[in-house]
Amino acid sequence: MKYALVRVLPEVPPGGVCAGIDWASADHAVCVAVLAGQVADRFAAAHDRAGIAGLIARLRGRGRDRAGRRGAG
Repeated sequence: MKYALVRVLPEVPPGGVCAGIDWASADHAVCVAVLAGQVADRFAAAHDRAGIAGLIARLRGRGRDRAGRRGAG
């Protein structure tokens, strides 16, 4: 019997942060946390084209280091 490969998340998330999204029908709650567990960002995004585009842009912005360069993740 063959089984699908199990994907395992890395021990340390790329960039040292992770985000959780509560996906709902009207709006989406987003929380970004650093490795130590502190909340780095929290926001809501509307469930429309502009809201999703803003959500993506804001999360991409979290991947930049202090110098403004793209992070490793």
